[in-house]
Amino acid sequence: MKSKTDTRKEVIKSQTTANVRFPSEDEWVALQKTLGVTLSADLKGQIGIVTMLFANVSPAIKKKMTVREVQKEIGLWHRRTEHVRKHIWETPAKEHSEEITLKHVSERYRKLPQSIALKPPLALLAEAIDAALLTSKYVIQHITRPNYPGTREQDLWMIWVALVVTLLNENDISVK
Repeated sequence: MKSKTDTRKEVIKSQTTANVRFPSEDEWVALQKTLGVTLSADLKGQIGIVTMLFANVSPAIKKKMTVREVQKEIGLWHRRTEHVRKHIWETPAKEHSEEITLKHVSERYRKLPQSIALKPPLALLAEAIDAALLTSKYVIQHITRPNYPGTREQDLWMIWVALVVTLLNENDISVK
């Protein structure tokens, strides 16, 4: 039986800086030899630009975690943070029984600046923690939905391939 959450879906954890460059002349020569054609300078430029765009937005250059890993890490953080929150301020946090929306999260954060002058410092910290806990619940709720797509790495790859094939075909270089 398939679980409610597809654990193969991935979530982008952080973005790294990619060291992306245009192909060297030797690399262009190797590609031309493989294709059995000579590529014009314009076509090399177009392929280079498409490749640079793909490389800069591709999830392949980002660190990823599965949804289950993210859920486990945030859940652990959530439990520990709730424990700290209970120790610094005894008044319980306001619970949400319905589905959490971005509007709920936004309203909770928007109320924080209004509280600064009116509350003791630990009460303010408790409210800030409550806002962070609500945000973590929203993230878990969002990424564990059955329709959450996860990263779309294969979709981007196919777009890149289609663009390169189109460029080659437009330059009378047949690609099968």
